[in-house]
Amino acid sequence: MRSIEKKIVKLLEKHMWRKRKISSQTRIYHDLWLFGDAAEDFLLDYSKEFNVSFEGFEFKKYFLFEGMPPSYIWKGIKRFFGNKEDPTKIPITISHLAEVSKKKKWFDPPLARKAL
Repeated sequence: MRSIEKKIVKLLEKHMWRKRKISSQTRIYHDLWLFGDAAEDFLLDYSKEFNVSFEGFEFKKYFLFEGMPPSYIWKGIKRFFGNKEDPTKIPITISHLAEVSKKKKWFDPPLARKAL
């Protein structure tokens, strides 16, 4: 893991409710289950720490909001017990955040560009 990725992981760990093994390909929402206020707080801290602009970023494409409808509760229970896939959300990896921090401006991950 590159040094920039290690810094991102250290920042991310402050927002996680449980320790997990993290690699450069770890997905913030899908693997770590970071969403809602915790995801927003992490992105704000990340933006300040790495001086990144999130202009044009659409939170709902990547994360669930707090207080989503009941159908998402069932989805959350399934995710807790191992089903980590959510085809409605585009994954953001640690390595993508490292690339964003170099450019200092948000850009969609490759998967998002294919989905559009």
